[in-house]
Amino acid sequence: MKKEKTSAYIHGFDYSNNAISEAKNKYPIDSEFKCGCIGEIDYPRESFDLIILMDSIYFAPDMSSFIDQMMVWLKEDGKIFVAYQEGDIMPKTENINTSVLFKLLSEKGITFKTEDTRY
Repeated sequence: MKKEKTSAYIHGFDYSNNAISEAKNKYPIDSEFKCGCIGEIDYPRESFDLIILMDSIYFAPDMSSFIDQMMVWLKEDGKIFVAYQEGDIMPKTENINTSVLFKLLSEKGITFKTEDTRY
C-alpha cells in the first residue's frame, strides 16, 4: 500500500482494528487513529476544521447526542461532511427532506446543504 502524506493532521476512529491498522499504514505521518465506537471517543472542544463521516453516523447509539458532540469538537468556522444512505440501516424515506438526519439538523438549527444522489 502506498503511504500518503497530506497537508492536514488526521484523526480517525473506527470500531474495526483492521481499518485502524490500514489507516495507520497508509497515513503514518501527522495522524492519530483509535479503535473505538461512536459515543465512546472524545476530543477537546474546537479540535477540528473538518469532520468527515462516511456511512457511519447512523451507528451512533443516539444520533442527536452525537451531532451535539461533533458540534463541540468543531471549530467556529468548521465544516462537517456526512455521507448518509438509507435502506440498509436507516429506513428509506420519501425524499431527503424527510430523512432522520435532515430532521435532526433542522430541529437543532444547524445550517447545512444536502445533495440527494438517488437515481
